[in-house]
Amino acid sequence: KQQQKKVLERGVKKGFFTREDADAAMAEKIDIHKERPDLLREVVPYYAEHVRRDLEQRYGKDLLYGGGLRVETAVDVKKQLYAQDAIVAGMINMDKKEGWRGAWMKLQRGEWPAFIAKQKKYYGDLAKSGLMPGRVYLALVMGAGAHGKIVKIGDHEAVVSGDGARWTGGRYHEGDVIDVELADGPKKKPARRLKKDEPPPPEDKTVFVTPFQEPAPRAAIYSIAPESGYVVAMEGGYDFDSDELNRSVQSCRPAGSSFKPIYYSAAIEKGYHVSQPILDIPRSEYDYVRIQNW
Repeated sequence: KQQQKKVLERGVKKGFFTREDADAAMAEKIDIHKERPDLLREVVPYYAEHVRRDLEQRYGKDLLYGGGLRVETAVDVKKQLYAQDAIVAGMINMDKKEGWRGAWMKLQRGEWPAFIAKQKKYYGDLAKSGLMPGRVYLALVMGAGAHGKIVKIGDHEAVVSGDGARWTGGRYHEGDVIDVELADGPKKKPARRLKKDEPPPPEDKTVFVTPFQEPAPRAAIYSIAPESGYVVAMEGGYDFDSDELNRSVQSCRPAGSSFKPIYYSAAIEKGYHVSQPILDIPRSEYDYVRIQNW
């Protein structure tokens, strides 16, 4: 409304419309529409940024930002989403194999109320809204409970799932501040048939969470359609918002399997055929340059 008033006042001053027109416009209700989702940022950030850099290098900033360009890419959104899911799951699983790196901090009991109050102010009324799937929360470990360790997220209490926390080795304790995300509870036993006039058991409203740790390893996917050469998916890391380095095109990666055609073709040139077995056994060779056995 402040911006609207500022613009209308200037319009009157410049003679674009009358004071009556401005007052009538100010009296109208402003409908605020939600921002349209930024698909480039949310779904293909590494891909889109790579295209932007390429266009800037080819045509310069003036044409890129002022030329009204229409750019079409070969990204396949379905394949891109598969790539994202695969690479994130791979990095998280690899990180879990490396083990738990520990809590963010440890708070003394006297510090708990202030921390919980700050959480409640930041997260809002979680007791009413509940935890959002896929979102990571800071949680304060309160101690052990009947179903597992109890944590507090603002005014919301949850239990750490034993199944989901096994990879941590239980190395988080009372007073620790850790990252958690919503998890499925432990598998329930099949419900037995109730006897006549027997009241149903109370509903279990326990909320389960699992410890979360942002993975330290990073990886990339660069997927090319072989029949066309088009890049249909590109993912350069774990999270573009915190790490814009696109490892699929900007980092020095080991050659890996992409080098196989080079030495396979060299072997074929020297008389090997594709079905010829090669014994994978240790063999000692003398290196005359380094004067040692290899």
